[in-house]
Amino acid sequence: MNRMMIRCVAAGVLAAAGAFAPSTAGAQAPGQPPPDWPCVQRFVPSISAFQIWPGEPLHDTGNQWRENRAVSNLSRELAARRVSVDQAKTLIGDFAAARSEATRSQELELLFQGMLASINRERNEIISGIGRFTRGQRALGDEIAKAGADMRALPSEDVEGRQQLDEQRAWGVRLFDERESVMGYLCEQPVILEQRAFALARAISAAMAPAQN
Repeated sequence: MNRMMIRCVAAGVLAAAGAFAPSTAGAQAPGQPPPDWPCVQRFVPSISAFQIWPGEPLHDTGNQWRENRAVSNLSRELAARRVSVDQAKTLIGDFAAARSEATRSQELELLFQGMLASINRERNEIISGIGRFTRGQRALGDEIAKAGADMRALPSEDVEGRQQLDEQRAWGVRLFDERESVMGYLCEQPVILEQRAFALARAISAAMAPAQN
C-alpha cells in the first residue's frame, strides 16, 4: 500500500474517533497507556504547557484566548497541519509585529495557550481513533479465527460450505492486513503534533523578545 493510500485509509480511521479519549477517572495508573494502546510510541494523553514552554512561567488565563478573535483565529491556523511550521513561524512573527509593546507579551501568551488547546483537541481525536481502530482489528481477528474454526468443523464433503468460509476468511485476512499497514502512520500522528507544539512554543516565546528589551 503506497503512502497516499495509507493516508486515505488513516483519514477514515481518524474520522471515526470513538470512546478512547484519555480519561481522568483513574482507569489506569498515571503515565500508563490504556489497555488498547497499540503503539510503540510513548502514550502521552495530552501536552501540558510546562512540558514545552521555554519562557517565563505562564499566567493562569483560563480560556481568555477564545475571547480575542485575532488570537483565536490564529491559534487554530497555527494548529492546522496544512500550514507548515515555517509558515506558522512567519504568521507568529507578523502577529507579534502588529501588537503594541504594551500588549505583545500578553497576547502572545494567549496565542500559545490557544495553539496548545487546539493541538491537544486534535491529538485527543487521533488517540480516540487509534483506540477504535485497535478494537476493530481485534474484532476482525476474532471473525477470521471463527471462520477458520467453522471451516475446519465442516465435513470434508461439504465443499461449497468450506469454500464459502475459506473465501470469507481470506477476505478478512486481506482487510486485516491492509488496515494493519496504516498502524505505524496512525501512531506517528500524536508525536508529530507534539513536535509541532514544541516548535511553535519556541517561536512564540522568541517573538516575545522585543517586549523584554
